[in-house]
Amino acid sequence: MSTKSFCTAFIDNLLISIEVFSMLKIDVDQATRMVLLEPEGHLSKQDFVSLAQLVDPLIIESGDLNGVLVHACKFPGWDSFASFIAHIQFINGNYHSN
Repeated sequence: MSTKSFCTAFIDNLLISIEVFSMLKIDVDQATRMVLLEPEGHLSKQDFVSLAQLVDPLIIESGDLNGVLVHACKFPGWDSFASFIAHIQFINGNYHSN
């Protein structure tokens, strides 16, 4: 195996691992402009970065979302204070009423 193919395989596996360990399942329905969020554990700062990367282009392309639905039996909390701040910044920066 060449160094390049080893690095590519390593990166592909790393990306898969990151997705597996995400604590926020995000489903974006572009046709209805609805977002379904399912927290599966303590939320991290990266969960909100990932959410913004998926949702922001949809908002830029077609305007506001029609809705965001959070499906959870209980709120799992955040894994750190930085995660809490990322959550507040996400809401304040993108999704508050004018």
